[in-house]
Amino acid sequence: MTGMITIKGKGNFSSGHEYFLGPHVPGKKSPGYVAGQEILAGLRAGVYLSAARHKFQITDKLWMAGEKGMGSLYLGLRALEDFPVEQGLDLCPARRGFSLAWVTLSDKGSKGKRLDESGPLIRDTGNQPLN
Repeated sequence: MTGMITIKGKGNFSSGHEYFLGPHVPGKKSPGYVAGQEILAGLRAGVYLSAARHKFQITDKLWMAGEKGMGSLYLGLRALEDFPVEQGLDLCPARRGFSLAWVTLSDKGSKGKRLDESGPLIRDTGNQPLN
């Protein structure tokens, strides 16, 4: 994956915390991102965003509808260390290892009649060391 995503605006990020960032709006101090469409299209959950070290891991990518049919792409990010952003921070996307996603379909689960035990089990199994 080639290209860069830039975090603009001022903010403090704390290790382990989740953030949703939308496109940067000039004149606003709150953080947002600047990136080309080709970079955004290639971003997936599990991708790392790195400067000298990994700063974020993408946890989600979602489209939020706006006024008059317009909308914005928001990135769910988990900070991997504590760090401030004063002006801007250039980050390169990088994949490391494998990513896993699962979908659970359940009529009873969607109605709250049954607890979803398979999703957490899959997640926790993925965190076990390989023998």
